[in-house]
This record gives sequence, structure tokens and C-alpha cells, in this order.
Amino acid sequence: MDNNFFGENIKRLRREAGMSQEELAEKLGVTSQAVSKWECALSLPDISLILPLADLFGVSADGLLRGEKKAFCEAENVSADLPFPDDGKLRVVQFLGSRLLRSGEANGMEPIKLLLDDTERNVNVEITGNADIEGDVGGDVNAGNNAVVEGDVDGDVNAGNNVAVEGDVDGDVNAGYSVIVEGDVGGDVNAG
Repeated sequence: MDNNFFGENIKRLRREAGMSQEELAEKLGVTSQAVSKWECALSLPDISLILPLADLFGVSADGLLRGEKKAFCEAENVSADLPFPDDGKLRVVQFLGSRLLRSGEANGMEPIKLLLDDTERNVNVEITGNADIEGDVGGDVNAGNNAVVEGDVDGDVNAGNNVAVEGDVDGDVNAGYSVIVEGDVGGDVNAG
């Protein structure tokens, strides 16, 4: 473990939490001198303090040791970095490592299973990869690759490759390759 990195990380997390060295020491049952030594990279905490430290700062143990946030998906952490408008759509995205996969780039990846109950059905759904939705969708469904819906869709269904809907679609259906809808379609159907 890199003592310098760990010390800087503890100092940064402590300051972000608005705590003094004394307050942190009191919460952990150690002296403020011990906290100072950690932050100056002169020593490391006892292994038994790693999990309490991580919990106190809201990071994983890995985040404490390597600087990765546990709460990565909190809106304030990622919203500025993502290319989506704040339009109320339910978006499910995929990453390859730390790189956001754009629509259509998730070919061959497992579908993202999304279970919608009656309280969640009034949404527009956008998935960058393959969508596998169980339940009725009260809005549109957009998938970068394939869209499979086990239920009804009150809006449009658009997919880069294939669409399969077990229920009705009240709007249009657009697919790059094929469309299978077991129920009625209220709008137009277009397939490559």
C-alpha cells in the first residue's frame, strides 16, 4: 500500500466530511496524533480500523485504500460527466471499464434485465445495450441494440437491432433488423 496516497486520501475524505483530526480520532477511539501520522504518511492505521474508516466516510475499503468512491452512481458524482439531458427518462447504461458504452456498442453483452411493477410503469426507458424488460412500460422504450418487452408499451419502441414485444404497443415500432409484436401496434412498424 502506498502510505503517501493513503494519507492524502484520509485527509481529503476527512475534510470533505467536515471533520477535524480530533473529531475523527474521537469517532475511531484513537489519538489525534495517530490521525496526524496517517495523514503525513508516517504510519498506517491498525487493520481493524479500515472498515470503520470506510463506513465513516461512505466509501468501500477499496475506495479507502485506492480512492474509488462506493457511491459512484450518486447524481452529484456522475451527472456532469454523462451526455444525457435531465428529462426524467429512466436510463440504464453500461460501462466497459470506466468507459461509457454508447448506444449500439454493447453488442454481444448480456441484456440488462429490468423489472417494472405497477408503481414504476409510467416511465420512458432508455438502455444503451440490450433491454430485457418484464412488466408494462407507460412510456417509450429505446434500446441501443435489442429490445425485449414482456408486457405492454404505452409509447414507441425503438431498437438498433431487434424488437420483441409480448404485449401491445400503442405507438410506433422501429428496429434496425426485425420486429416481433405478439399484440397490437397502434402506430407504424419499420424494420431494416
